[in-house]
Amino acid sequence: MKICLLDDSLPFDGLTPDQRPLGGFQRAVAGLAAALARRRHDVTVINHADAERWVDGVRWLPFGEALTTSYDLLIACGKPSLLDGMNGRVLASRRVLWSVADPATLLEGDNAQALRERNADLWFIGSMQAGRYQGRQPAQVVLPGVAAVYRPADVERLPPPVAIVTAFPDYRLESLIRLWLEKVAPLVPGAELHIYSSLLSRPLRAAGPVPGAQQALYELIVANEGLGLKIKAPLPDRGMALAYQQARVHLHPGHADDFAVWTLYDSHACGLPAVARMVGGTMDCVTNGQTGYLVPDDEAVVNVAAQILSDASLYNRMSEAAGSLARRRSWDVVALDVELLWGESVPEAPAMTEVPAAVAPLSAVDLALAADDDLNDPANTLPGDPPDRQADADNRQG
Repeated sequence: MKICLLDDSLPFDGLTPDQRPLGGFQRAVAGLAAALARRRHDVTVINHADAERWVDGVRWLPFGEALTTSYDLLIACGKPSLLDGMNGRVLASRRVLWSVADPATLLEGDNAQALRERNADLWFIGSMQAGRYQGRQPAQVVLPGVAAVYRPADVERLPPPVAIVTAFPDYRLESLIRLWLEKVAPLVPGAELHIYSSLLSRPLRAAGPVPGAQQALYELIVANEGLGLKIKAPLPDRGMALAYQQARVHLHPGHADDFAVWTLYDSHACGLPAVARMVGGTMDCVTNGQTGYLVPDDEAVVNVAAQILSDASLYNRMSEAAGSLARRRSWDVVALDVELLWGESVPEAPAMTEVPAAVAPLSAVDLALAADDDLNDPANTLPGDPPDRQADADNRQG
C-alpha cells in the first residue's frame, strides 16, 4: 500500500526519539511508519519536520514541500481536520483518524463533520477509549506498540528500591508525593521516588524557572529531597529505557482522559511493574495482580507500592510478567494488525526484523542532548508528562 501519515503537532522525524525527549504520540507515529516500511509499504509522513529526509525507509516531508499526491490510505494523526488531506493535496481512497483523545470530542461540531464528509474510519488506542465512543463511524482498537529499545534482552537483576513517576504535575502528582512522604517512605527506609517531568526539571536543564502553577509542588519536592524525592529530566528513548530497568515500580496516578498511557507500556516492556489508578487507559495496559496493581484509593497505593519496593520475590514475579507480555507487542505487530484491518498486504512481505536492543549506559552526549532540550514546554509533552499539553497532538482535536 501507499500510505501517508499526517501529523500537525511538533517538528520531528524518525531520528528524533534517539536524539531528544518526545511525546508519546509522536514516538508512536515514528514507530508505526518505520514498521509499515519494513513490511514493504510505501510510507510518507508529512509533518513539521525541518527538512525532507529518508529514515528507516520512510520519507519524512515538511508540510510546505508536499505536492498533490495520491495514496491508498491516509492516516490522520490526532486531528479530524487533517482528514481533508491538507485541502486536497493528499488524495486517498481510504481515510482513518488515529485518535487518543476523549471520543466525546468526535461527536459534534467540525470534528463530527470531518469524519462524516470524509467517510473516515476510527482507530482507538485501547478498549477503555473505544468503549466511550457513541458515534456511527466504523471504529477499531489498535493497541500501541513498544520500540525495540524498551524491549531489552531478559537479564537477571534486582534494582534498588526506586519508584518512578511520569505523570503531568496536575494529574494528582502532589497527592502522590504527600503519600510518599507521609506513608511510603517510613515503611521502606532508603527508598527513592524519581519524578520525571519536563516542567519540574526546567531549573535542572537551565531552561528557565518552574511555571507558577507548579512552583509550590517544586518547592515541596526540593524541601524533602532527604526523604528520597528526586526531580529528573526526561531523556531520549534509550535513557528512559535504562531508567526503567534501574527502578522497582512505576507509580501512575492516572487520568480519566489519558487513554494512551505511553510510558506505562514502555516501562512494562522493560520489566517494571506498575501501581496505577483504575482510570483512563491504565486497565488496557496493567494486568491486575500480574504485571502490577490497579488500585482504587490512596491506602491501596501505599500498601502495594511498599510491598513491591521491599519484597524481592514479588518484584521478580511481576517484572517477568510485565516484560514477557509487553515485549511481544512490537510496532511490527501493529503494522501487521493494520494490514489485517484493511485486508491488504504486500506480497512476500519480509518477516518482522525489529529485534530487542541492548540498552547501553548513557554517554555524556546523551545527557547533554537531554539537558539542552527545552522543547518549548509546557506546550509539548515529554516522557515525563504524558499526555499533558501536546500542542494539539494527543488530547486536543480540531
